Amino acid sequence: MDKYPFIRGEVPDAKQAILDMAGATVGTGEAEGSTTVFVTAEPDRLVVHYWGRGDDDQATTPTVDRWNAIERRHAQLLRIERRVESLPELPWNQRLAVTAVGNVLLVFFKRALDEDDPTGAGLYCDVFDWEPIGRRLTRRAGPPVPIWLGGPVGPGFSLWAGYHTAFERVILLVQVADLENGTMDLSTCRLRMADMSVYGGTVEPGDPGRWKIVDLEPGGFDLEATVTDEEIAILHRGSAASLYVTEATSTNREDFVGLGQDGRFEPLRLIRFDPSSVPSNLGT
Repeated sequence: MDKYPFIRGEVPDAKQAILDMAGATVGTGEAEGSTTVFVTAEPDRLVVHYWGRGDDDQATTPTVDRWNAIERRHAQLLRIERRVESLPELPWNQRLAVTAVGNVLLVFFKRALDEDDPTGAGLYCDVFDWEPIGRRLTRRAGPPVPIWLGGPVGPGFSLWAGYHTAFERVILLVQVADLENGTMDLSTCRLRMADMSVYGGTVEPGDPGRWKIVDLEPGGFDLEATVTDEEIAILHRGSAASLYVTEATSTNREDFVGLGQDGRFEPLRLIRFDPSSVPSNLGT
């Protein structure tokens, strides 16, 4: 097994402080036309790592593939919390959402982009194009693309992305809450699905007309999902839960349960549906 050194290109001896990691395979699916990509989240940046040739490799010179890194800087995360009360002021989501559509890589994230202002976080997407012949991954020019969420809402903790091959649609699941005078109303937290059509193989997440939006259920906490040809399956909690442990050495299974703010058990909820049967209730 090869080991990849988690170091930054501009600071050779600096190791990464990794908060989260997600991976994908971008390309045609054939070994010679695809590559492995993984994205790491750090307190002040996202880093996309891929196996291929870097910008400094000459196309006319035979080059062995190697690990390369592309960075996206953002405002420093001052602290990491998971309390619902802190949701409006937190400029981050619990994990990255990464998916690939052919030779296009999509990285969705909630961050504040201004490095001098950690407030005002939004939901964005960085788009990368994979060149299978030159074996290079290139980020599209400009800032990250803001993602339209279907109205005056703010993104919450949970985020997930996938691609439905049969219907050629990018599936984005995001927890949202209503915005009132710039403040998120936590009582309105819910799971929203946005799916983007891929016309003729073109991937343009910045075009609001490509997205169809539908609210699924209240909640959206502890989100996980999977997409197959036949269905979309989504697992989440209806309200926030935490792990309660009476003692560090406890072996009582009941001590390790999801408890809501009022002390009630918060079970996981399963949503399953045919992706072709979901209408849009919020327009396009």
